[in-house]
Amino acid sequence: MIFELPEVETIVRNVDRNLKNQVVQEVDVRIQGRKALALVKWALALKGKKLMQARRRGAHIILDFSDGQSLLANLETDKQLACVPSNSVLSEQTQVVLKFQNIQRELRFNDVSKFSFLKLLDSRSIESVAPIKNLGHEPLQISVKDFQDTLAKWPQRQVKNLLMDQSVIVGIGAMYADEVLFRAKIHPSEKVKDIPFPRMDKLHHAIYHVLELAITHGQTPLTDGADERVKPERFQSTLQVYGREGQVCVRCKKASIQKIKISQKISYVCPYCQPLREK
Repeated sequence: MIFELPEVETIVRNVDRNLKNQVVQEVDVRIQGRKALALVKWALALKGKKLMQARRRGAHIILDFSDGQSLLANLETDKQLACVPSNSVLSEQTQVVLKFQNIQRELRFNDVSKFSFLKLLDSRSIESVAPIKNLGHEPLQISVKDFQDTLAKWPQRQVKNLLMDQSVIVGIGAMYADEVLFRAKIHPSEKVKDIPFPRMDKLHHAIYHVLELAITHGQTPLTDGADERVKPERFQSTLQVYGREGQVCVRCKKASIQKIKISQKISYVCPYCQPLREK
């Protein structure tokens, strides 16, 4: 599973909503031996510290603490970091537990060895470390003007490839790119230079709409108060073009969705709604 922005944002919002301004009272490292040494070092350093906020940069989770340090994590699955009630059954994969004062919730780290990145760093250095420093703009935060100016730096590039370039815009994978371009009525192989401002404005709006829709539909608070989990199938029920090859377009009702190859990668388009404008 490739973790993308909506999946990570769901976890971050859950942690921030439940644990913001809470103080770490106890740290439980549940493994022994050599593997425990690195965990003990950063985990124990958090004892007595207040979690100021949980935030995201691209697909990376950042937990800022009151002593000016931040825990930077990059997950492989949504089960590796869980904000759960204290009375929840512990998983066999749980290796570190942060327990907080005055609140019956815990932050559990599972299968820590499988984290792509997990380090406690000076908060001031976060933007300069390797996983972060080369990331592009945040799609939920970038203004229309900055969005247009950014894409205009690559006038000859095909718009879908540019949207998926993490050094330009973060968090937009193939599925999200197809949905965004369909809503903006732009062909994925269209060059940036051929997209006028009104259509660029629609593209900017479509990015925000699709990603927020994925976040909203992808998270399901469980009835027992357990950790929220991304449910991709819920968002997939809202898909209008991705994976719908041969099905009638939900918007125009005049054409069927086509699966095409662009730069050796699959894209889904409606030939009527997204004509390739020859220049």
